[in-house]
Order: sequence, then C-alpha cells, then structure tokens
Amino acid sequence: MDHSLFNGHPKFLGYITSSPAPIGILADMLAAAVNQNLGAQILSPMATEIEKQTVKWLAQFIGVSPSYGGILVSGGYMANFNAFLVARTAKASKTLNEDGLLGSNSKLIAYCSKTTHTCIEKAAILFDHGSKQIRWIPTDASNK
Repeated sequence: MDHSLFNGHPKFLGYITSSPAPIGILADMLAAAVNQNLGAQILSPMATEIEKQTVKWLAQFIGVSPSYGGILVSGGYMANFNAFLVARTAKASKTLNEDGLLGSNSKLIAYCSKTTHTCIEKAAILFDHGSKQIRWIPTDASNK
C-alpha cells in the first residue's frame, strides 16, 4: 500500500504506465531520428526489419518456432483489438471484405469471461458485431 499511488515504483502493479527508464529515453530518441513510418515495408525497411527480428526473438524466448509471425503494437488494448480482428477474419466467411458482416450471413459470437477487459466489447461494437454477439461467461472465486 505504501507505493499504491506511485506508478514509477517497481512494485506498482495498478497500471501499465511508468516513468521512463534511461534506456527507453535513448531508444525513443533513436526511433525519432530514424523517423519511421510503419505504414508499409517500403516506407520504413529498417523499422520493419527490427520488428521482424524482435518477433523472432520473442518467439524463441517463449519456446515456439521462429517462423511464427506477429506485430508489435502500442499496448494491451491494441493487442486485444488486433486479436479480435484476426479471430473474426479467420472464422468469418471468405466474402467478409466485400460483403461486410451483414452481407456475409455470418453469425459470429465471442465468448468471454465476465472479467474480460472492456476493450473486447468495444472491439465488437467498432468492428460491427454488436455487443449482443458477446456471450458473457460468469466467474466466481473458484474460476481464477
């Protein structure tokens, strides 16, 4: 409790934000100097290669094949948004891009525990599923 309001303290676990580390300041300075634009590989081949190599290292670190793919995003919120969109794309009809959700006759339903982060409901709304397409699974003390 001593450090519950001090988000720069190493034992603060309430939020992701923290004060910058000196190495992070240097990394931000270098990134700004490169002036990366990650809209496409051709716009920033250096940043793209750094991202690809970092994803390979992360795959190796967690013990999966380095051939696994991935992208780096700004945080957990965007990671969940991307995961929702990837899952939808994988399970939706092949005409989703042309017909949209209504035209594809897809009945996609997401199942989430009641403790799921609010960004999943927002993703369902923003990606035109609607919040009624989420089935909330109740949790209790034994469902940790």
